[in-house]
Amino acid sequence: MQAAREAARRSTCLNNLKQVVLATHNYHSTWKSFPAGASPAPRQDWSPLAKSLPFIEQSALADTLLEAMANYGASDGRYNEAAAFSTATEAIKSAVRTNISTFLCPSDPRWREKTPEQRGMTNYTMSCGDNGILYSNYFTRGVYGQRHYHGIEEILDGTSNTIMYAERCIFPADNAKLIKGGVIYDSAIIGGNAWDVMINGTFNPQLCLDSRKNSTEYKDSVNMTADWSGRAFIVGLPGWTFCNMILPPNSPSCVSERATPAVAGETSDFGDPGIFPPTSYHAGGVGVAYADGSIGFVSDSINSLSAGQTWSTVKAVKVGNSPFGVWGALGSIEGKESVSKP
Repeated sequence: MQAAREAARRSTCLNNLKQVVLATHNYHSTWKSFPAGASPAPRQDWSPLAKSLPFIEQSALADTLLEAMANYGASDGRYNEAAAFSTATEAIKSAVRTNISTFLCPSDPRWREKTPEQRGMTNYTMSCGDNGILYSNYFTRGVYGQRHYHGIEEILDGTSNTIMYAERCIFPADNAKLIKGGVIYDSAIIGGNAWDVMINGTFNPQLCLDSRKNSTEYKDSVNMTADWSGRAFIVGLPGWTFCNMILPPNSPSCVSERATPAVAGETSDFGDPGIFPPTSYHAGGVGVAYADGSIGFVSDSINSLSAGQTWSTVKAVKVGNSPFGVWGALGSIEGKESVSKP
């Protein structure tokens, strides 16, 4: 009985993912490009999920959220939650806090923990390819970059072999040190917030893997970030609604540590480079959506390290074949790798 219920939940989860990717293609048909991972000002941080709302029969909600982004921006155009929640109309507050069933996987228990005051959540994240992504930079190896609008013609590796969306678990409300939904920070893993840190700087995925106490938990000694992952579908920022194809599915998530974060009281910034592997509550892998509109399920055991590489010495690349095996190749849009989706 339990297995049958999970099979039904997984089927619904993958169908939701299908609806998300089809909505994104309808956006492309209208605007001749896919949405940016985070819009430029004046509606900065507006995520592709938020921009897909009109294409999943949520136009009224999209209009209200658009008003929130336009009228409650910070000085640089970002959505200012404090302003929105303290002075916004009840309609805007309600819109920001709305859970959209299409954006949620029924296998993840965390979105059911949402309180009325918390923002609408999501289990579906945008792929930035086989590299980390910096909040203020345009560079991307994947379909989504923070301030860049890719057209379908830019996916040179083929739309059927390029991941556009993938699942990620939502951060646990009790701040438990769980790999599913949790993100840790450590300057020894990612040594800074420069856009090329994973190419030319301190970058050690092995230490990220070593942060595990067991298959489900981080070690007691790790430092956890704030409640980012999946906690706001409206926000187009790496720690919230992005993923990448570096460590294999259901691996730990790790982000850089900065001395002067953009948000007071934080030790990392939600726009910093990080390792954000897709994660799920399904057995053995994660659901993904490809740029041709198809969906699939990728195993935790997918090849994710190219020949001659080790996790302690591997570096990301700006051009050329992915160093992260078949997994990385499925993330890159123009790595020129010869792979087929699993």
